[in-house]
Amino acid sequence: MHEAVKRAKQNGILIVTAAGNGGKIEYPAAFKETIAVGSIGPDGKVSEASSIGNMLDLVAPGEQILSTSAFEGVMASGGTSMAAPHVTGIASVLWQQDKNVSADFIKYLLCVTAKKLGDETKCGNGIVDLQYALSHYDELKKQYEESKELQNVSDNLEIDSVNEHDLETFDDVDIVEGRWEGNTHLSFATKLTGDDLKVLKREQHYKTVRQQDLMEKERILSFMDIMPI
Repeated sequence: MHEAVKRAKQNGILIVTAAGNGGKIEYPAAFKETIAVGSIGPDGKVSEASSIGNMLDLVAPGEQILSTSAFEGVMASGGTSMAAPHVTGIASVLWQQDKNVSADFIKYLLCVTAKKLGDETKCGNGIVDLQYALSHYDELKKQYEESKELQNVSDNLEIDSVNEHDLETFDDVDIVEGRWEGNTHLSFATKLTGDDLKVLKREQHYKTVRQQDLMEKERILSFMDIMPI
């Protein structure tokens, strides 16, 4: 796995990874070539299950995140796998400023402009901050280009000011988050009988047929609009 990660980095790919949920940072996030992302909650505190360690780079919102679920539904979920996409999205916006810059510069930009939250083993460089990164983009890009010989730019380049943006928190979140631990999921899955599986399959089949019926009705109504009786 490490060889694949190193090849990706050598080919200019920015690798954003979930740090893991519980205990030490998991692989591939533990590889130095990646951006390891931990999770924080609506209250701005590090999620209880977010993995910690010296290889952690950043944190991002990772609790009560609306995402897709089974049977074309939507559910609230949590974990570092919910936090990592926030970093990927911000990295994409930053890279759009100049698609010729390197993945190393984007990683540096993300880390040096993050808002510090405390213990680096739990928060890394802090929570990503798109607005702050954009406001210092030109300054940091110039410094980076003038210091290409540096092997670890994040230890050698600094911005004149520290990110002092207020951390926005939320205390009125009313979303119920559904989460299964691995053992709980395994226990449930192994208890499913043939009849239980039939119910799940029928539910999915019903939703598919229902959707097809609605599409057909829309097609007929659209045709009637064009060719009124």
